[in-house]
Amino acid sequence: MQEDAPAPADRRTAILDAAIEVLSTEGGRGLTHRAIDRRLDLPLGSTANHFSTRDALFRAVTDRLLELVIVDLEPIPERRLSKDRAAGLIVKYLMDTAHSDARHRYIAHQEVLLQSARDHHLGLEVSAARQRVVDVVTRILVAAGCDDPKAHAPGLIALIDGLLIDQLLYSSDPVDSRWLNSQVRRYLAHC
Repeated sequence: MQEDAPAPADRRTAILDAAIEVLSTEGGRGLTHRAIDRRLDLPLGSTANHFSTRDALFRAVTDRLLELVIVDLEPIPERRLSKDRAAGLIVKYLMDTAHSDARHRYIAHQEVLLQSARDHHLGLEVSAARQRVVDVVTRILVAAGCDDPKAHAPGLIALIDGLLIDQLLYSSDPVDSRWLNSQVRRYLAHC
């Protein structure tokens, strides 16, 4: 008995998730409609039916990556938090990113950033996506009692990105949650 064909929204999500995997394993040059069709064992041209150009595919991947980051960060409560508790929750996010399928999402994110440096339209999309992340982090900093959350949110995002790059791309050692916690706590102490 043949399974029902996935609904269009499910197929679109599957294509975008496969595109993220392709980006993380093959880089920006490897992101092609054909590569995604092969990865999902779809008839050639299936991906192009959803995303007619490579640019459209990159823009949709940017949106999907943002959606996944927001889903990961939004569970951090917006009620009043101690700075230590906020640091612990941010470190949990970092550890989850380093030890799960989120790792390939982060690597794909870096590929999108590189592509956006060469593509003005994608750069605008990435800037808009980043602003949404800044808004979420600002709410977390408000909950942690930061004196100037809007001013500190971009710095905290830069710290998180730097820590992930250090742990995922430069280090072959296991991720050290205590070290991450000390870095985040140090940042929040001056917030």
